Amino acid sequence: MEQKYHTLELARLYENQGYYRQAYENYSSLLAEDKNNVELSKAVQRMKSKLKNPDNGEKIIEKLFEEWISLLILKKKLAMFETIQKAF
Repeated sequence: MEQKYHTLELARLYENQGYYRQAYENYSSLLAEDKNNVELSKAVQRMKSKLKNPDNGEKIIEKLFEEWISLLILKKKLAMFETIQKAF
């Protein structure tokens, strides 16, 4: 039997990584235990909004891909610089 753990930290982690369905499930579970928690209520609404707009996940992936490409370019430039530096 699979046991699920719902914590605020895990919900935030899911949200920051773009896993909105899992974040929603965590926030909702926590809100069910603490119905008057305004922060959790806002988080659930925020996840509902993000789940309605599927482009959000693609935008996050696109941003991460751009960052990855930039890092690859910087790595290549560094390697070239080190090669030139060794020549002198």
